[in-house]
This record gives sequence, C-alpha cells and structure tokens, in this order.
Amino acid sequence: KLDFLDKLLINNGFIIKNIEISGINRLNKDDIIKEKESAFNTNKYHIKEKIEEIESLEGDSKLLADDLIGEEQNKEKRSKLKDISVTLNDKFDRNRKMIFFLKDNDDCPTCKQHIDEIFKSETIKEKNEQQKELSKGLTKLHEQLERLDTYVDTHRAARKFIRENDIEIAKLKSSVTELEKFNSKLQQEINILTSGTVSEDDTKKLDRNKRDEIKIERQKSDL
Repeated sequence: KLDFLDKLLINNGFIIKNIEISGINRLNKDDIIKEKESAFNTNKYHIKEKIEEIESLEGDSKLLADDLIGEEQNKEKRSKLKDISVTLNDKFDRNRKMIFFLKDNDDCPTCKQHIDEIFKSETIKEKNEQQKELSKGLTKLHEQLERLDTYVDTHRAARKFIRENDIEIAKLKSSVTELEKFNSKLQQEINILTSGTVSEDDTKKLDRNKRDEIKIERQKSDL
C-alpha cells in the first residue's frame, strides 16, 4: 500500500505529465514544422547544387559543340587527301620502277631495241627530280593527314563526352524535379500546420500522445 508521501509524489508526477500533455499538441506541431522546414531547406540546398552542376555540364558541352563546327569539313578534307596520297604514291612507285629499269637495261626486253644513252640519262635525271618533288609532297601530305586524324579523334572524343554529359544532365534534371515536387508537398504541409490544421500522419502521432494521457488518467484513478 502506498503511503502519503508516495501518493504525493505520484500525484505531482501526474500534474507534471498532464501539463506536458496539455501542451503536447502545440509542442509536437512545432517540432513537426521544424522537422519539415529542415527537410525543405536541405532539399533546397541540394536543388541549388544540382542546378549549378547542370549549368557547368551544359557549359562544357557548349564549348565542345563549338569545337565540332569544322568536323565535317575536316572529315571531307581528310578523305580527299587520302585519295591524293594514293595517287602520289602510285606515281612515285612508277617512277622508281622506271629508274630501275633504265639503269638495269641497255636494250628493251620486249622489242629488243637499244635504248639511247642520252635518252636514258635524261629520263633518269627527270624521274629523279620528280621523285624529290613527290617525296616532299608526300611528306607534307602525311603531316596534314596526321593533324586531321588528330582533329577527327578529338571530335570523336568530344562527341562521346557530350553524350555522357547529356545522360548526366538528364539524371540531374530528373532529381531536381523530384526534389521540387517533394518540397512543394512539404511547403503545403508546413502551411497547413502553421494555420492550425494537422495532416493525417501528424494526427497519428498526436493520437499516440492522447493514448498516453488516457493511460495516466487510469493510473491516477487507481490511487
């Protein structure tokens, strides 16, 4: 059996608890508002971060896209240079064979006629001069082709980078959209709570507190 002091302490506990419960709706609502406002601000910060990242990626893609303006011209030029290279190499090989032929033969193997020495000497000299010019031309041509190959490879890498950027931008935009939707819902709930109306989820929380109050009242009646 409880003595007077025990009952006094219990009653004081009930008084304190009742005071807590009487203001619990207001206190819980304030806490819920703070919680939702915190979530709202956190989402807002992440939205800002993602938008900045989107703008950065879009800026990078624009710079790369500007560099791609001459891509088709470079491809076309490289194709033409390759055709010219084939022609020059073919002429170079034919001249080389002619020089070897004239150096190795005094008579024509086919018609058996003698090859004039003056003709042979002048022809060899002419072909050697042509070879020098062809060699210089082929060297310059190969240098141009190497530069164009580098441009084409750079363009290919840029296009790949832009595609990857586009995918990442799409993901970020989707994330921003979802966060904005969630923040819109949070703002509505905050407005309702501020105006004094509690949402269904918040009502359930308050109901649990009400059940605690009923339990205390029952215990108090047993004293």
